Amino acid sequence: MRKLLAQRPVPSDKIVIRLVHPLKPETRYVVRIEGAMNLIGKKGGGDIGFTVPKPVPVDTTRRAPRAMPKPPPPPPP
Repeated sequence: MRKLLAQRPVPSDKIVIRLVHPLKPETRYVVRIEGAMNLIGKKGGGDIGFTVPKPVPVDTTRRAPRAMPKPPPPPPP
């Protein structure tokens, strides 16, 4: 039994979807999956809704990090 299980991939409940265009902020979307097969071979589906968060504004009051000063030249021989 362990050999059989070692040959099979580990099940996952994650999916990555890459979109051509970004989603609109503060908009509600629904993702629906149909015809997915579970571990015992039963087909089914589901859906989940989510809202794209509003972008965080850039902190304009924060200063850029200072450049590190150059080290002093080595002493002459």
